[in-house]
Amino acid sequence: LKNYKTDALYPYDSFLFGDYLHQLCEVILKKGIDKKLTWGCALRADTTKKEDLHLLKKANCFMTFYGFESGSERMLVRMNKQITVEDSLRVARYHHEIKLPFLALIIFGYPGERLEDVRLTQRFLIKSQPYYFAITPFNPMPGSAVFDQLKSEGKIHITDPYSYRKHRFYSR
Repeated sequence: LKNYKTDALYPYDSFLFGDYLHQLCEVILKKGIDKKLTWGCALRADTTKKEDLHLLKKANCFMTFYGFESGSERMLVRMNKQITVEDSLRVARYHHEIKLPFLALIIFGYPGERLEDVRLTQRFLIKSQPYYFAITPFNPMPGSAVFDQLKSEGKIHITDPYSYRKHRFYSR
């Protein structure tokens, strides 16, 4: 904190669960960092336990972030998320019980998504009642399997794979 003169931290690490998460919270509490730092973190719905959220709240974590992506089981399988809608609903219930805010990240427009999948995601958002949510259009990342698939199908319309941040560049 002293070296970087920061007062906020948002670790985005898919390994932030179990012992690693508990050790981080213990260090934050032991060193009094919870009194000096605003922090939040990204977690996975399938690895988060209720006791994790209690510890996060105790360590003054103000919010967590989840890449739920969809409320449709079919789309979660297509995305290879390795979570279920029930995992996401379970962790949302824990957050409401503990009163620890969470942000739900949702993607629309993933290849193969149908109107019924969108409706399932709407229902999921209503049922899970995230404190905050962000909806983003699907944008395939260079090097991902879906990017390579869309490129091989002729649906990627750029030559510079790093311009993906500038605009939507694929078609269905």
